[in-house]
Amino acid sequence: MIGRGWTSGERALTRFHANSFRHGIRIDGGRARPPEDVNAVLGYERFLEIMSDREDLEHGDTKRWCGGHFDPEWFALAVVDKDVRNALHPNVKRRLYQPKPEAA
Repeated sequence: MIGRGWTSGERALTRFHANSFRHGIRIDGGRARPPEDVNAVLGYERFLEIMSDREDLEHGDTKRWCGGHFDPEWFALAVVDKDVRNALHPNVKRRLYQPKPEAA
């Protein structure tokens, strides 16, 4: 169980190497984690609806709230690996928002 009713298989998949859980090393995964305080599964579903509809009255505020960018299909193993390692240490600043894509 992760947070408010989340389980590891509902929106994100992360597989750990059998001998590396102590250090938090991931070997595979998929999809972005929900933003902080998105309010469980129903809140995440609503969040995705708002973010996918630029005409939604809440789109602008929601986009600012989540850091200006959110791609539900985003996954970068190195970034997620660093986030999990940092979460295991109480004095390390956590990344709150998904990284913005680099300009091509």
